[in-house]
Amino acid sequence: MPQSPVPVFEAADAIAADAPVIVILKADGQALGPRAAALDAAAGGILSRACSAPAEAGDCIDLVPPQGVAARRLVVLSLGKAEAITALSLAKAGGNLAAHLEDKGEDEATIVLDLSTAE
Repeated sequence: MPQSPVPVFEAADAIAADAPVIVILKADGQALGPRAAALDAAAGGILSRACSAPAEAGDCIDLVPPQGVAARRLVVLSLGKAEAITALSLAKAGGNLAAHLEDKGEDEATIVLDLSTAE
């Protein structure tokens, strides 16, 4: 049975300009954090529009980035309602994201987790 490669995580203060896939983690009722908000502004508000409707935990919203955004794919991973987030719900959301990216043939992603305030 083939084994998936071991994921490598690296913390960064900014989203790399050459990131091929950018994943924004978003809980319902939470505003975009500073890095995601900056990306949203550069992308003409596409992230805000994608996040405007509530989504189930683990839903992946795949977006085609507009001109001016170097990434070839933007993904919003819904974490569900902020008050309902648990270790199990996060594990399931992560599994959904991994399956989504594998289905799309992507093997690398920058995951953006910004702390933010309520909308």
